[in-house]
Amino acid sequence: MPPFEDMSPKVLPNILTESIEIDGLDEKEDLLEQVSAMRVQDYTFSTESFVIEPKTGFKFPTYLFPVGYKDRLDGGSLNQVLAGVGIRSVNIIKLSLLKIYAFGFYLNPQRLRAELGSNYGGVLPEELKLKSSFYDDILRHELDMSVRLIVHHKKVRIGLVKSTFETALKNRLKKMKSNEEEGVRVFCSYFTEELLLPAGTIIDFHWQPGGHFHTKVGDRVIGTIHSLDFCRAFFDIYIGEPPVCNRAKHDIGLKLGHILHGSG
Repeated sequence: MPPFEDMSPKVLPNILTESIEIDGLDEKEDLLEQVSAMRVQDYTFSTESFVIEPKTGFKFPTYLFPVGYKDRLDGGSLNQVLAGVGIRSVNIIKLSLLKIYAFGFYLNPQRLRAELGSNYGGVLPEELKLKSSFYDDILRHELDMSVRLIVHHKKVRIGLVKSTFETALKNRLKKMKSNEEEGVRVFCSYFTEELLLPAGTIIDFHWQPGGHFHTKVGDRVIGTIHSLDFCRAFFDIYIGEPPVCNRAKHDIGLKLGHILHGSG
């Protein structure tokens, strides 16, 4: 690869996007990744019950009705609460900080209390956010969770999205000693050149109990995968080891700890 000084402005954006990793950090790379994440309680809430991510200005609703449910005749019991928000960025020497996407992590608080309240309700949130066993238990139980991504960088290409998720998912499944392959194949098939991801595009990923993984891009549900191992592998990217954003993971753990204590 030629030095950055010898590259034209037209070449640099492609290299930037091709160098982004979703599955954790690699300190040996020339790119130095900087991830900014703040606790939900530190964000500015609008009168419409949104959290504004300050680095991008993107709005995340404090409550989310998941993709996999078809109606709202449930008195709100299916709503998920926003547990943490982060932004993924890369910082290249002599270049400005590039914001790739912002994300929000959602979870059903009622299922969290029902499944894990007896085990962790007595643990202080500040301690709980550092317990790896807590995150393992979240992934072990089907707590009805979603991740919402909002694309920020206009140069993110569909081929990159496909390859980075494919690598991340295969690594997580290998760590789990799972032979799941069909789910990864189906998931990657969603990301064709016809699927446009301009800045501001919202992508929702929903783990519905029963091992159902729904993907929605904009207003369109583009597919459902039926695999418990796939669900766990995907969400492991955000709250497993290593997480895509370490601080966001701890902020998520802190918020969930407050929910278990009845203070969140």
